[in-house]
Amino acid sequence: MLVNIPYIADFLALHNTHQLQINKRLLQANALRIPHDFQVNDLIMARNNSATSKLDPVLIGPFPITRVHSNGMVTFSHPHGVLERRNIQQIKPT
Repeated sequence: MLVNIPYIADFLALHNTHQLQINKRLLQANALRIPHDFQVNDLIMARNNSATSKLDPVLIGPFPITRVHSNGMVTFSHPHGVLERRNIQQIKPT
């Protein structure tokens, strides 16, 4: 039997509960991260974007950093003198 009773949802309470869950997951994820500030002349390993096989190495390097940009980019030099600019998500400190 169905009863015609209006359902009143408390959207503010639902939003607050959802936001608390998001904040809790964010704190858990950030607890695993290791903060690192890149400096000039630090050695880094870069992600290998030209891998053609599963057996190719995931990271290549080490390369010295030549410039650190404020927008999360790093410029580093290859052994042949070529400068490459990548986001810090694609590099790892050694």
